[in-house]
Amino acid sequence: MSQIALPLTSRPSSTDYLVTEANAEVAHQLKNWAHWPYKGAVLFGSQASGKTSMGQVFARDSKGILVDDAHLIEPAEIFHKWNQAQQESRPILIIFPDTVALDAIALPDLKSRLAASQHIIIGQPDAAMISALFEKLGRMRGMDITPRLAEYAAARCERSYQAVSDLVTELDRITLEQRKPVTMAMMRDLFGRTNDHDDDDSDQAGAA
Repeated sequence: MSQIALPLTSRPSSTDYLVTEANAEVAHQLKNWAHWPYKGAVLFGSQASGKTSMGQVFARDSKGILVDDAHLIEPAEIFHKWNQAQQESRPILIIFPDTVALDAIALPDLKSRLAASQHIIIGQPDAAMISALFEKLGRMRGMDITPRLAEYAAARCERSYQAVSDLVTELDRITLEQRKPVTMAMMRDLFGRTNDHDDDDSDQAGAA
């Protein structure tokens, strides 16, 4: 059964994040930070996977230390944050885009501590995540995308968070250019399926 971690409003915040079977274990591990080795964890996630939002919720709820985009920060600064967390008995979450970035760390003391930390990986989205994310990102841009249109996209979209984000950006451009709400015809054109007649072209985003 798919799950939504935070309720979606008509204009959701970018800090809300969605939970389906694809990332349910990630959400569970972030909530159970008290069981992490040394109360430290490393979170890996691809572009647009929600790792920053998940990290912000972790920091808010646990009063812990968050180090986002760690691959752009000097290892000595990350090491300082780690020691600060230990001294203050606070959990720490360090976010990298992938395990390759972690492997590239040259500071031995930091590398050994991160290797001993809890490792949490955000995998690829499932259909439920793509559908829910398509609706959420659309609404954040002021587009009312129905579940029907979102499910159509989920059945045809590349299984990656960045692909969903790119599709919503392109759909936003099209709606602004045409000055029309989202329609099934737009969706078909977006996926290059102009001969797909499974759905009614008149299904606009505002329809029930």
